[in-house]
Amino acid sequence: MDKKQISKILTEMALLMEIKGDNPFKIRAHENAARILDGLGENLAELAAAGKLTGIKGIGQGMADKITTLLSDQPLEEYDRLKEAIPAG
Repeated sequence: MDKKQISKILTEMALLMEIKGDNPFKIRAHENAARILDGLGENLAELAAAGKLTGIKGIGQGMADKITTLLSDQPLEEYDRLKEAIPAG
């Protein structure tokens, strides 16, 4: 999965959290992370492999773990749960 796809998922997660009424700080963290990835000039996979994602301002350990999971094309359980909790339409 590439940087653009991950950014899209984080943005979608923020929207689903907002619909669900989740913590506004958690929503903002996902929105900010998506924005950071959109503006990132460096190779995301290389940063993750080097363990440097948390060195990016605005990316904490939890968000770095989510990004790493998505980079490895593994399912992100939180994303799947959010999609299941909010009916389509």
